[in-house]
Amino acid sequence: MADEGLKPAKMSLRLAAISKAHAAAGMESRTSMRHAVVAETWQGIRRTLGTAQVQKAACTTDYMKQMLVQVPDTLAGARDRALLLVAFAAALRRSELVALTVDDLQFVSEGLVIIIRQSKTDQEQHGQNVAVTLGKRRRLVP
Repeated sequence: MADEGLKPAKMSLRLAAISKAHAAAGMESRTSMRHAVVAETWQGIRRTLGTAQVQKAACTTDYMKQMLVQVPDTLAGARDRALLLVAFAAALRRSELVALTVDDLQFVSEGLVIIIRQSKTDQEQHGQNVAVTLGKRRRLVP
């Protein structure tokens, strides 16, 4: 996998999946980090390739304004503008945004409270409430 150019994080996921499949089948897994050859190889790969994650840059207000200019003044455009602004104001991941339903939104005098039922960092679905306040500029109000 290292020769194919995969990142250590992707390789780690694959190793974990193989190990889980072996365990589910009642087999001993030789992909485990407890296995000396795997542990030494893995340590060398991590040392050679490094383990730093490439973080995507966050959307800025200026970039959001540039995106909103591209949205047409139609009903579908109003929907798209609202989705972009809510996602930006609440700092939602794409998966969190598309999972929202009307029942997840509570309109209050100060703005909006969004119930995030599950997220990448909340796999057990404890949920989280996110407040979105009304903005001062009409074009930027979610």
